[in-house]
Order: sequence, then structure tokens, then C-alpha cells
Amino acid sequence: MSLVGEIHVAVAIYSVIAGAFVLRNQKGTVLHTWLGRSFVVSMLATDITAFLFIPSTGISWFHPLAVFNFAYIVLGLWHAYFRRSNQWLVYHYYFFAYAFLGVVAAAAGRVPLLFIDGIMNAALIAIAVVFGIGVPLVERTGKVLRLRQAHAAAISTHRAA
Repeated sequence: MSLVGEIHVAVAIYSVIAGAFVLRNQKGTVLHTWLGRSFVVSMLATDITAFLFIPSTGISWFHPLAVFNFAYIVLGLWHAYFRRSNQWLVYHYYFFAYAFLGVVAAAAGRVPLLFIDGIMNAALIAIAVVFGIGVPLVERTGKVLRLRQAHAAAISTHRAA
């Protein structure tokens, strides 16, 4: 494996671990902030190194996923940094949760290809399983977050009146 490949695998593995901790631990803490920042850096490194494979391997179906993932990271950061909407936290959560789900799905899809060359169906099934399990979890947590945000906005409006 090339140096770029080793870096790509290392930062992808770190992204999965850091992302899991960020999503599972209490939000708004110093730990959340620092793990979140390291998650962002590792995800950006994962996406960038994915494109460094193109000269040697060509474009694969993983590359469009890396573009979407990169966009989700940027949008998640944008909402956290600028907070232009009272729903910024909801948007921040969704973009980062789906970016995390994307890296987990890419890893799950890549594993079958490591063992048997050309076993694309197994890779696609692995990705479908990750999204099949992950999307309902992301949406359930997102729904709770949206309800909390709506409740907080209603209390704030009631106090102001």
C-alpha cells in the first residue's frame, strides 16, 4: 500500500472512532468541541486523500461520495460557526451525522473489496446495511433535537411576551 493509502486508511479509521465519540458523548462540552474539531480535520484529510488515488486507480464510485461528504462537513461547520438560523444546531447535527454515516458506509463498502477483487455487490450491500441501520438512528435523534429546539423557541417567545 502506498503512503497516501496508509494515510487515507489511518485518518478514515480515526474519523470513525472520533465521530462515534462525538455523536455518543454529551454535546457542548470542551471534549465535544475538541473531538469534533479532530473529526473535521480527519474527515477532510480522508476526503482529500481519496482524490490523490485518482492518478493511479482512476475515478471510482467512492469519489462522488467523497465530494458529498466534503460538502456535508463544510455545511456542518458553516452552521456551527455562523449560527444564522435558530435551527443552526439541528442543521449542524444532520450534516455531521450524515458525514459520519458516510465514512462508516465507505469503510463498510471497502472491506469486502480488500478480500475479493471485483465483489462490488457485497460492497453495495454493506453500504446499504449501514445506511439502512444508520438513517433511522440519525432521524430519530434529529427528531428529538428538533422538538427540543421548538420547545426552547416556544419558551423564549412566551417569556418575551
